[in-house]
Amino acid sequence: MSKKNNIIDFINTNSTQSEIKGIIKVLLNMVMDEIKPHFYLTIIFISTIFLLILAIFILQIRFFFINNII
Repeated sequence: MSKKNNIIDFINTNSTQSEIKGIIKVLLNMVMDEIKPHFYLTIIFISTIFLLILAIFILQIRFFFINNII
């Protein structure tokens, strides 16, 4: 029980908390630097798919009006 309390007291000190926050910030920055290119590629891919679907929809509408189907 005493070891548990010692660990909790050690973690609750301000210097330890600031060091842990610094380590977590560095790790998060590293992860975000690795994810950013994939995120941008995903946004470009989704935008392209949206534009293609929109173009197909417009072509279908034009086809239906030209042939008096609607």
